[in-house]
This record gives sequence, structure tokens and C-alpha cells, in this order.
Amino acid sequence: MESSGNTSKGNIAPSDPQVDSDLPNFIASNIKLLRKRAGLSQQELAERVGLNRSNITSYETGTAEPKICKLLSISKLLGVTSRDLTRMDLSHPGQLEKAWDRLIAEERADKDRIAIALQTLEELEEVAQSITKLHSFKLKTLDDQTKQSLQPLGHYFDQLNDLNQRVVTEYRGLLDRIKCHC
Repeated sequence: MESSGNTSKGNIAPSDPQVDSDLPNFIASNIKLLRKRAGLSQQELAERVGLNRSNITSYETGTAEPKICKLLSISKLLGVTSRDLTRMDLSHPGQLEKAWDRLIAEERADKDRIAIALQTLEELEEVAQSITKLHSFKLKTLDDQTKQSLQPLGHYFDQLNDLNQRVVTEYRGLLDRIKCHC
């Protein structure tokens, strides 16, 4: 459930040291500006981000603010970063263009970070495969008595290898999901 006007600002004490009351907040005006610029009605914007029209109305009048996940969805749909949506007055000349440039730069940086993470993952997979091959090769060169004495260690190695494979699979799945959202 989205926050209402009573909870969005009312329960934060002005003396709270973690709240900087001097920070500007342009959520209301920017959502309205960008929604109209995109040619969307309040209803259309609401449907695209999984809300109802009254939520958008509340955001645009400043009586409520979106939860972070909805703020991220709205900012992405409207083509600006969540920081620019909340902290910049996008109605001033040139500010919207700066916001678009920042969004493009952030998207490029995100893609670069994902590419580096994927490359790192591939390198880790290669290392794990090499260690497994080395382990198998070493086992072939050992006599039966040594193999027998090292069998408990082999069991731990197999467990560690299985764990590594699960981590790699989860990491790859996470990266794939992140790639879809970028």
C-alpha cells in the first residue's frame, strides 16, 4: 500500500539528524511534467507501474510519495533516474536534457559492470574446472593406498565443487535477471 500524506512526511521529526530538510523534493511536479511530456494519462501511467489512478493523483499533488520500488518503476518508465526525478526541478531549461544524459551514462555504466561481472564469472568457472581436472589427474597418478587414505579429503573436495557449481549457477541467474532489467 502506498504512503499517504500523513505518513510520507508527518512522522519524521524535523530535529531528526538523518533527515536533511533542506533537500529539495520535486517528485510531484516532475511526475506530472514527465507524464504529460510522454503523452500519458494518470490512468495509463498507473497501469504501467501497477498502481491505480488515485495513487498517481496523490503523487502529483504532493499528498503522498511512492514507495521506493514504485519510484524506481516510475522513473524508469519516464526516462530519468530516481535521483533526478526526486531532486531536480526538471521544468528548468536544460535540466531535463541533463537528466536524460545522466540516465544514458548510468545505463552504460550498468552494462559495463554487468559485462565485467559476466567475464569474472566465466573466469571463475574456468578456474573451478581446472581445479577439478587437476584433482582428477592427480588421483590417477596416486597408488591405491594413497588414494584410500585421501578418500575423506576427496569427499570434501566433491562437496566443495558441488557448492561452487551452485554458487556459479545462482550468480549467473542473478546476472541474467539484472541484464533483463537494464
